[in-house]
Amino acid sequence: MAFPFFGGVHPKENKWYTCDKETQVFPEPDTVVIPMSQHIGAPCSPLVKKGDPVTVGQKIGDNQGLCVPVHASVSGTVKAVEMRAHTSGTTVMSVVIENDHLDTLCEDIKPRTQEAVDALSPEELIGIIREGGIVGMGGATFPTHVKLSGGIGKVDTVIINAGECEPYITADDRLCREHPAELMKGLKIIMKIFGLTEGHIAVEDNKPEAIQALKEHQLDGVVLDVLPAKYPQGAEKQLIYAVTGREVPSGGLPAAVGCAVFNAATTRAIHDVVYDGMPLIKRIVTVSGDILMEPKNLLVPIGTSFNDLIEACGHSENPYKVLSGG
Repeated sequence: MAFPFFGGVHPKENKWYTCDKETQVFPEPDTVVIPMSQHIGAPCSPLVKKGDPVTVGQKIGDNQGLCVPVHASVSGTVKAVEMRAHTSGTTVMSVVIENDHLDTLCEDIKPRTQEAVDALSPEELIGIIREGGIVGMGGATFPTHVKLSGGIGKVDTVIINAGECEPYITADDRLCREHPAELMKGLKIIMKIFGLTEGHIAVEDNKPEAIQALKEHQLDGVVLDVLPAKYPQGAEKQLIYAVTGREVPSGGLPAAVGCAVFNAATTRAIHDVVYDGMPLIKRIVTVSGDILMEPKNLLVPIGTSFNDLIEACGHSENPYKVLSGG
């Protein structure tokens, strides 16, 4: 049952540019610049230095406190450890890696069978998620292991946010269409950590193909909530109200009303690190706009430059503004 929230707007969606375009694997760039600050909290301290060889998935930064490690998204050689420009508008310490294009995998990365996953305790799962560098991928970048550990005993309703109400962006739409099974299994991991037998996936009704794919792979205990498309349906407080009818108090957190919300991409990343042993080193990015020759959904290594993404799509004129995050 949906509980429509008051207000909301209907901006021009412009999702038609990319919604029906399958995700393409982005050709790995020759150089990646991996910030040591990819999350809310303490930035990582680099664990590598100039000249060090690195492998795909190798931990290259970590710290204590509110922090998650960061990992190499390509194999190659550390070219520099220095301050670089960041999407926040500041400069942050970063590890610059020259890609050898060999995709040498870190020897620590090992997949797990379903039986092995089933045998993991909630505490072990949280530790794996922390070591995988998983953070909120809907924009907040809050360390996921902290949200999980802090919600045990408080959360009775978990919601996967696949609403994607922002104009242009279709990355989560494609994720639901192309990897619904992984999304379901990622949700099951979250449910196990919280000790729940039911979980929700919320998606807007303007994504019929995603809804159908999720229905075809729906697991026991998973409720699919189809919500009317409007902005900001995907905002955390509005989404909680739409799914449960509960109102998060002003200044309060979702756990105050027994809820926890996780982005669809975060949930997929949880699956990948638990089942495949693969830390967060790539994500789907929608590159869209009316000056692009071929807007695309791309699976991109962390540390890829905006310029590389725009050039991969081609452009009829030089962009005068780049908007990150919708």
